[in-house]
Amino acid sequence: LRIGMRCKKEFNDDPVDVFNSFDMFNKAGAAMGLEVIKNFSPDHNQNKFHEKQKEACSKFNFEQSNCVVFGLGDESYSKFNRGSRWNRVCISNFLV
Repeated sequence: LRIGMRCKKEFNDDPVDVFNSFDMFNKAGAAMGLEVIKNFSPDHNQNKFHEKQKEACSKFNFEQSNCVVFGLGDESYSKFNRGSRWNRVCISNFLV
């Protein structure tokens, strides 16, 4: 099961916003997703993967980010920069 959630306030006139404005979305999928997430705490990923994040960040000399799937790299990782002050490197493959 794959669900997506986009949290934003502005209308961007993209396909998702257009479909949402006509109330055209997968209601059954959304209902199923809500039922599934009732089984997990908001901190589930943090609680489950925090120790592995620390290990991966230590191994690659990354600073830990607040999001467990990322390590923060130095300037040698600038290719991972997406226009912010951080070079966020995905470490999710090292968490499982």
